[in-house]
Parts: sequence; structure tokens; C-alpha cells
Amino acid sequence: MGDFNVVLGSHERSRGTSRHSRPSEEFREFIDDAHLLDIESSGSLFTWFTRQSSSGYMAARLDKALVYQGFLDLWHSLEVTVLTRHSSDHHPLLVTIVESLTTTGLMPFHFLAMWTSHNSFLNVVRQSWCLLITGPNPIRTAMKKLKRLKICLKS
Repeated sequence: MGDFNVVLGSHERSRGTSRHSRPSEEFREFIDDAHLLDIESSGSLFTWFTRQSSSGYMAARLDKALVYQGFLDLWHSLEVTVLTRHSSDHHPLLVTIVESLTTTGLMPFHFLAMWTSHNSFLNVVRQSWCLLITGPNPIRTAMKKLKRLKICLKS
């Protein structure tokens, strides 16, 4: 985890350009070669801000939590939250590791059709699904939403 001082693409800049930059390409190659995953975060999309006198502000997602797939295989969930910045131009990141599947004995989630007959089923699904989760990868965003929905349905 850290300030890598480079973005993965224009979607990680407030003033994204369509051109590909060499540092971005090299960073993506490094992540791929090392078999790392960029853990998506909740909260602000951008982790770094600066004011520019003539053109307002500029923002980018420079801070990231990268993890090896093998680490994720051992843990049930790894969450990254972008916290509020105070004195720095960077937002701090909070990494939360949920207990291991192997140590807690948690069972995989199974949807039960009978839940759909419960009076508040649609409201629970709607409220859980509408909560904001940001990130450039729609598949990981959907996975996070489904994990959160699982918790809401079980409670």
C-alpha cells in the first residue's frame, strides 16, 4: 500500500486525457508481472488533490493497496476505505481485513427463494444496492455490492 505517484489510466485523474502515458503502461505491466491486484476502495475516487491557481484543482488516484492473489485466497474479505484528508494533499487509506474463512469456518452464501416472500425483502435489497461503492472495475464493484447485500439479508 502506498503513494505510487502514477495512475493506471485517465479514469484515475480528474482531468483525464485519452492519451496513454508511458509511466501508466509501465505501472500496469509491473502489476501484471507481479500478479498483483489493485484493491478497489470505497469513499473518494481520488486520493490526491492539489490547487492550481489558474485552473482550479487537480485530483488523481495515486494511493493504492496492491495485494497478491494468494493473500486474498486466505482471507474472506479485504476492504480499502479512503478516509478524509486533513493536513496532507493525500487522503489516508484504511485497510480492513476480515477474518479468514479457514479460521472461522464460515459457509458460502446461498440464496434462499423464500426470502422473496418476506415483506421487507425488496426494500432491504434496494437500500443495500443503492449505497455508493466507487471504483473503475464494474465486476469488483458488483462483487462488493453482493457481499454487502449478503450481510444485510442475513441480519
